[in-house]
Amino acid sequence: MSIEKIKETATLLKEGRLLGFLKTSGAFGIDNPYKELRSLFELIEAYKEPNPEVDAPPKPKSTRRTRRTVKKEESVE
Repeated sequence: MSIEKIKETATLLKEGRLLGFLKTSGAFGIDNPYKELRSLFELIEAYKEPNPEVDAPPKPKSTRRTRRTVKKEESVE
């Protein structure tokens, strides 16, 4: 399912009767999920696809380690 379809469904649910029914229903008691669902739908609507050119994390530096060679001491005679 594409993000556009998810956004469209969230908008329909948010604007429809579902949230109104949840808000006025006493079936859930004190744990009414109205606020959580409303904030979820708003977050879904506000979601923007990341732009890979701008939002990409920086590439890691080379993990290859270079080994230093030990200098040989010349014997003095």
